Amino acid sequence: PALPLAVLFGGPSEEHEISLRSARTVVEALNPARYEVRLVGITRDGGWLGPEASRRLLHGEDPGEAGGPPALPADTACVFPVLHGPFGEDGTIQGILEFLEIPYTHSGVLASSLAMDKVRTKAVYQAVGLPVVDSVLVEKEAVMASHQMAPPYVVKPYNEGSSVGVYIVTEAANGPPTLEPDLPDVTHPLGAQAGQHGVQGAQGQVVGRLRLRPPRLVVCWAHRAAQRTQEAGLQVQLVEHPGRAR
Repeated sequence: PALPLAVLFGGPSEEHEISLRSARTVVEALNPARYEVRLVGITRDGGWLGPEASRRLLHGEDPGEAGGPPALPADTACVFPVLHGPFGEDGTIQGILEFLEIPYTHSGVLASSLAMDKVRTKAVYQAVGLPVVDSVLVEKEAVMASHQMAPPYVVKPYNEGSSVGVYIVTEAANGPPTLEPDLPDVTHPLGAQAGQHGVQGAQGQVVGRLRLRPPRLVVCWAHRAAQRTQEAGLQVQLVEHPGRAR
């Protein structure tokens, strides 16, 4: 029989729209012969939606309701969180699912919370002897007042995911970046990190009976950052995953 799989998407973070796009891709890729998909949308205000309202939200429509407290279909066997940014990638939803003893895909509570905090992530890497690029933690005003390190470097909130609030400062930059007024978490310090050419990849995983095929090519999920990286003269390859989950 098909596995009842709850796909969570939306959420209150700045990456709400990115989550919707990701969820549409996930739902399309899942094999209906193996997975009985249950849509669970979450509004920007944190309301959990029912099946029909979730379907409307998934397709970019007005869900027609505010939603209620956290609730999953009663027969949910596994959860596939497609929530980006805080609440979805920082260990919060993972902790809720651990408490409810419901299996879920992707990383656990500790790995998720550490990975969202870029400062502590680097501290862990350094503790086990892995090389990391130079970086500093600075206030927004200082970032706009002067270069915090020699260009090229990248500025972004240290506790956001994906490409939210990313600024790439090139060697040709005449001055420090001017940050957008609506930059998320402007009351928190920002991270400035030395520029480094590299490749971003993704890997499939197995969680219980849920098996995901690994991507055949390198994928860059950083949507706005990809555009800015291209404008900075660096190479970015955006690749659609052609496979289906088996």
